Amino acid sequence: MELKLAVAVLLTVAFLSWASLEASWAVSDRNILDSLSLPDGSKPVDICYGDGSIWVLDGGRKTIIKIDGSSRDVVGEFVIPAELPTRWGVVSLSEFKPEEMVWAYGKLWVAGDRLYGAILLFLDPSSGSWGIVDVPRSIYYSYGPVVGAWCVAEGGGRIWALVGTMMGATLLVEVDPHALVATGYSADLPGGRDICYGHGSIWVLYTYVKTTPYGTMEVSRLYAYDIGTGRTSLFTTRPGSFTVAFVRGGRLYIGYAPPGGESRILVFDLGKGEFLGSLRTIPGVYSPVREILVDSRGDIWFSQPGYFGVCGGRVWPTHHDVVAMCEAGDEIWMCSTGAGAEIMIVDLGRGLARLAVRLPSYVLGFPSTAFIPMASGALSVAIYALVDLVLGRVRYKKWLRERRAKLGRAGMPE
Repeated sequence: MELKLAVAVLLTVAFLSWASLEASWAVSDRNILDSLSLPDGSKPVDICYGDGSIWVLDGGRKTIIKIDGSSRDVVGEFVIPAELPTRWGVVSLSEFKPEEMVWAYGKLWVAGDRLYGAILLFLDPSSGSWGIVDVPRSIYYSYGPVVGAWCVAEGGGRIWALVGTMMGATLLVEVDPHALVATGYSADLPGGRDICYGHGSIWVLYTYVKTTPYGTMEVSRLYAYDIGTGRTSLFTTRPGSFTVAFVRGGRLYIGYAPPGGESRILVFDLGKGEFLGSLRTIPGVYSPVREILVDSRGDIWFSQPGYFGVCGGRVWPTHHDVVAMCEAGDEIWMCSTGAGAEIMIVDLGRGLARLAVRLPSYVLGFPSTAFIPMASGALSVAIYALVDLVLGRVRYKKWLRERRAKLGRAGMPE
C-alpha cells in the first residue's frame, strides 16, 4: 500500500511540475508575441486586414506593404505615385503625407495631409493601379481649394472622409466606392479629430481649446451625422480630450483623457443613446489613448505611448509606440514606430494565449507571467506535503497496531 501511495505522490508531483512549466510557457511573451521588421526608412502609420492579407501604410517611404496573413511574408509593395490625373488637371503628390487607411469594396482608401486639390487616394491591389477622388465643383465654388482628408471610414455602403479647405471649413464628404466620385457633403461640423461608422450614423470626435477666466482648457464633443436624414446632432460633450473612436456590436468606444486624470475608454450604447461607463487603461498614466480595437471575442485592446494591452487584462510595456491595430483571424496585428519600425503580432490561437491576455498584469502583487507557475509550484508542494502527512499517519497507525499486537502476545500466559 505504501509503495502505491509513494508512486502516486511521485507521479502527481511530476505532473504538476510539468504543468507549471507548460503554464509558464503558455503565458510567456515568447509564446504569444511575434514581430516582423520593416525596411529601413519605414514609418508605419496604419494597418488593416482585407482579402486574406495584412496591409501596412508606410508614411516614411510612401508605400502600402502587403503581408501574407498565413506565412507572414511581405508579398507585395505599392508605391504612391508622384502625381495623378483628375477631371480638373494633374494633382501633385510630392508633399502628400499618408496618415490613415481603410479596406473596403476591394480597394484601399488612403487619407493624409497636404493632398491639395483632391479628397482621397485609392489603390486597386488586383491591378496595382492608383486612383484619386477629385473635388466636386459644388465644394470648390463654395469653399475654395481643398487640402484633402485626414481621416476615413466605411459604412452604409459609402466611404466617408473629413476634408479640410483652405478657407478653414471642415466637410464630411460622402464617396461612392463604385463610381469613385464624391456624391455629397455636410458642412455642419466645426471640426473633427476622428470618425467611425455605427448604428446608421457617422460619429465625429471634435476637441477644441476653450478660454475661461481661470485659463484655457480642452473641451471635447461627440457629433452624430445621420446618413439617412443628413442631419448632424450633438451627442455628448465633456471637458478633456477625445482621441480615437471604435464601434463594435452597437457600442461606441472612445479614448478619453480627462483634465488632470488617468486616461480612460468611454463606452456608449448607440441603440439606447446611453453612457455605459468608463474603463481603466494604464494605472497612473496620463498620456492619451492612441488606438482602440474591440476583437471578435469582446476583448478591448488599446495603446498608449510606451504601452499596449487589454482593458482589465494584460498590459505590455514596449519601447515602440503602437499607432494602429487590426484583427486577422486569431491574431491581433499592430504597427509601431520607435527606434526601429516593426509589426507586432499577438497570436491568440496558441495554447492558453486567450487566457493569458485576460490575466491582469499583476495577481496578488506578482506579475501575471510568474503567478501561474508560482501557483502551480505551490500547489505541487502543498499536495506533496498533504500526501506525505497521510502516508505518515498510515505508517504510524500500522506501527501502533503492530506494537499493540506484540505487547499483547508478550503478556499472554504460556
